[in-house]
Amino acid sequence: MSLYTKSSVFAFSLVEVLLVLAILAFFAKQTWHSSLASLFAQTDYEALIQAQTNLAQGIHFARQFAVKSQQKISLCGGDYQQALCDGQWSLGWYIQSVSAIKTHHNFPLGLTVRWSGFPANKKQIDFYESGHSGYQNGTFYLCQFGLIAKIVLNQSGRSYLGAVESQTLTGEACL
Repeated sequence: MSLYTKSSVFAFSLVEVLLVLAILAFFAKQTWHSSLASLFAQTDYEALIQAQTNLAQGIHFARQFAVKSQQKISLCGGDYQQALCDGQWSLGWYIQSVSAIKTHHNFPLGLTVRWSGFPANKKQIDFYESGHSGYQNGTFYLCQFGLIAKIVLNQSGRSYLGAVESQTLTGEACL
C-alpha cells in the first residue's frame, strides 16, 4: 500500500497566461478609448449648453432689468473691461445701463458666437421699459467642437433655446 495517491494537477502554461492577458489588454484599450472619447464628447456638449444658458440668462436679465428700472438697458457683445460694445459676441457679453455695467460674462476660448437677424451685425440688443427689444429679432448661433446651439430672440424681447445639434447635420455654420 502506498502513502501517496496519484492525483492530476491542471495548470496553464506561461504562454497561455500571457496570450490571455494580451487579449484582455487589447479589449480594455479599445473600450477605454471609446468610453474616454464619449466622456470628452459629453463634456463638450455640456460646455456648449452652459454657454447657451449663460447668454440666455443675460438676455432674460437685461429684459427684466429694463422693465424694473423703467429705462433702456443694453446687452452688449464684447469685452466688458473695454466697455466698447463692439459686437464681438464671441468674447462675451455685458449688461449696461446709462450709468454703469450691471453684470458680465466672458465666454471660453474657442467658442464662436454669431448674431444673425434684424438688424444684421448688431453690436447690442436694446431692451426698453416695456421689455420689448425694439424690432431687434434674430438668432444667436453658438458653435464649438463641431456642435451648434441657438437662441432665438423675438421682437417682444423673449428668447427661446434651440437644441444642441451637430454642425454637419444642420448645415449652418458660425463664420
